[in-house]
Amino acid sequence: MKNPLFTKQYIMGGFIGDFIGSSFEFNNVFTKDFELINKDSHFTDDSYMTCATMEALIYIYELYGTFELDKIDSTYSSIESHYKQTLIRAFKKWYVNHPDGDYGLLFQCWLSKEAQPEFAKITGDSYGNGALMRVAPCAYISHNIDVCLTFAKWTTEVSHNHPISLTAVECYIKMLFYVIHEERNKAKIMIFDRLLSIYKEYYPDYEPKSISYIRETNEFDPTCESTMPLILPCILDSIEEENVSLIDVIRTTISIGGDSDTLCNIVCCLAANTYFIPMRLIRDVDARMSWDMKEVITGFKRCLL
Repeated sequence: MKNPLFTKQYIMGGFIGDFIGSSFEFNNVFTKDFELINKDSHFTDDSYMTCATMEALIYIYELYGTFELDKIDSTYSSIESHYKQTLIRAFKKWYVNHPDGDYGLLFQCWLSKEAQPEFAKITGDSYGNGALMRVAPCAYISHNIDVCLTFAKWTTEVSHNHPISLTAVECYIKMLFYVIHEERNKAKIMIFDRLLSIYKEYYPDYEPKSISYIRETNEFDPTCESTMPLILPCILDSIEEENVSLIDVIRTTISIGGDSDTLCNIVCCLAANTYFIPMRLIRDVDARMSWDMKEVITGFKRCLL
């Protein structure tokens, strides 16, 4: 699917964003001048639930040998059921193994529920931005956008089965699919214009606000509805400043305050496929990953080759 030398680098974007953003979630800074990695930097539920999604996708690949739904000798509903049940088990396992992930209270309650015999009995209708933070792996698994959207929808429905969440996830996956699979050598402003075009398919009245305006008005609001409008301005600001590194995108995203770790995770998933990521930053974050995180990322990468 991609040059294997680059696959992990791209996938690392969200983990880098989460790790750096973690120490600013409840300690907002409204400047781009701050230490990227400090003593309070850590991985959160954003990273752990992303790993759980990867684990469930690996299971499907190992079970069927492909992600392409039209090539699997099984019914659509059977694949959906296998995936959702596996995903729920993975969410709960990663929560138990990594309880220090700053999980949202409602999601933590959902994760703590006793296992149910049918996945439909433990679905939730949340419209929190947790729907966005974990779904990025779905955009990598196929060159067919419909396959990516289907798995993203299934990933969302188990706990965030609300129209607001489902719309946000579909929009986000379409944008992410574009930067992963489309021409990478385009000028960044052309890439941004295409992302804006995709965004407006779902939110036609949207016009990105300036970063200075957002800094003055942004508040902590961990919903999809409030998170989605913040994504593109963080990328546009770095384009206008003619910066080429993911580090500048991170600094811009942190500087607007709010739900810093999740927003930075989401933005960096997009930007990592467009901006240069210094190898030093990849190594620094990779060195702080637990063995099971490294193992599942390696396993997921193997499914993409």
